[in-house]
Amino acid sequence: MTMDCKEQFREYTKDRISDLPDDVLSYILSKLTIKDLLKTRILSKRWLNLWESRRNLNFDIPNMFGSAREMLNFNTLPDMPESNTKELVMQRVRNEFVRRVDQFIQHFQGEKIDSFRLAFDLPAEHINANMDRWLSVAVAKGVEGIDLLFSNKPHFIDDRKISVKEYEFPFNLFSESDGPTLRHLSLKSSILDHPPPDFDFVRFRNLRSLVLEETTLPDDFPACLLSRCSFLEELSLRYCYFTNRTSIIVGPSLRSLEIIILPYGVKFHISASNITYLKYSGALSDISFIEAPQLITSYFHAFYEREIPCVLPQFANFIRLENLALSFMLYKVVSLQRSSSSLKNLKQLDLFIERPEWQKFDPFWILNILRACPLLQKFSLMFLRPKPCVNMREESDPGAFTHNKLKVIEIGGCVGNWYEAEFVKYLVKHVKALESITLSPFWRDYGKSEMGDADISSWVQSGREMVRGILREEVSEQTHLRLL
Repeated sequence: MTMDCKEQFREYTKDRISDLPDDVLSYILSKLTIKDLLKTRILSKRWLNLWESRRNLNFDIPNMFGSAREMLNFNTLPDMPESNTKELVMQRVRNEFVRRVDQFIQHFQGEKIDSFRLAFDLPAEHINANMDRWLSVAVAKGVEGIDLLFSNKPHFIDDRKISVKEYEFPFNLFSESDGPTLRHLSLKSSILDHPPPDFDFVRFRNLRSLVLEETTLPDDFPACLLSRCSFLEELSLRYCYFTNRTSIIVGPSLRSLEIIILPYGVKFHISASNITYLKYSGALSDISFIEAPQLITSYFHAFYEREIPCVLPQFANFIRLENLALSFMLYKVVSLQRSSSSLKNLKQLDLFIERPEWQKFDPFWILNILRACPLLQKFSLMFLRPKPCVNMREESDPGAFTHNKLKVIEIGGCVGNWYEAEFVKYLVKHVKALESITLSPFWRDYGKSEMGDADISSWVQSGREMVRGILREEVSEQTHLRLL
């Protein structure tokens, strides 16, 4: 290549990315961290103001610092005393975080903000002086999604425990509006107090998703907010603090509801004619349904095994229920009687059972649940944190049992206990349409992808062969047996 050709080639390829359309460049910029986004201003005149086209603002540690390595540099600053404490380091990180967010907001001239997310694992009191001002900018630019995620964990200075002051959500910032814009709101470690008496909820009328975690709620929370959000489809209440003892959740547009481990004694009555998904963690006796005819998928975590017998009557009213997961700690042997209640449309059942190491376990009471599910096709049983047990066999009479639709059985957390093989042996004999059955030492909890560590050595050395020996002559050629 001659020198002239090289010059022409360099000229042709010079800053070709700047010739791309604005919408393409905006998409590229949306993939950068906030820190790297600001660096693009120095590339050329074309790039000087392009960063302001960013419409999704995400202020968290990775976005503001770029990497954990930069945060670690605060540990080795020249003026850091030898007796540096974690609190002193975090104070510097916090101050720098606030400075960077504030600098960005002050210089941001974009016309529209779609989402505003601020996540920092520190109490909100450290940024309260700035938070309302930052949020007001987002509201003024028609923000549609807001996530304010703080921490309510106390911090320490010189071994002194410092109390936490939670962030009070500023309804007043949403009082002036040309029309509804907000579609998603998520608060963590905040206070959602009563709005002003003359508040018209215009900004909230298109709210589709509301997530509240570790948030203090007013006595009439459902009435004061949910009743005004006629399009709300997703509601999540995680570890929230209710001052009243009874809450009624009425949501004609609700499709998804999550209630996780609320204080005992708070009773919930749910009337949601269109809800299809429900996740509940708490005492089953504290929740009742007035109306939920469209429920298809549900997960329940019950703290006590004594609540299990009330499961079938509770769920039998859900005539469209297809997927059900139950998780509980087993402190004593369950005696679950046969019930006339039936889960007529249930297709998949997942049981997550944790028992103390000393507890005897007889799995045949589970058959009474399977009996109530005539159309069940897949059954998954997970033993959480399993341990081998010795001389804990319970003699029982499972009674008459047969199932004509069950095709797939999975049992996780196997460590070679007697009941694993005996239970599977019984199922193999009485499940007519069985296609595959899997036994594995690995287990997972509900909603988690990572697998737990069982006592695999016991399974590898003897458990697997014990199960194989028991089932060798029981499993038909039509059934695929997998021992992991």
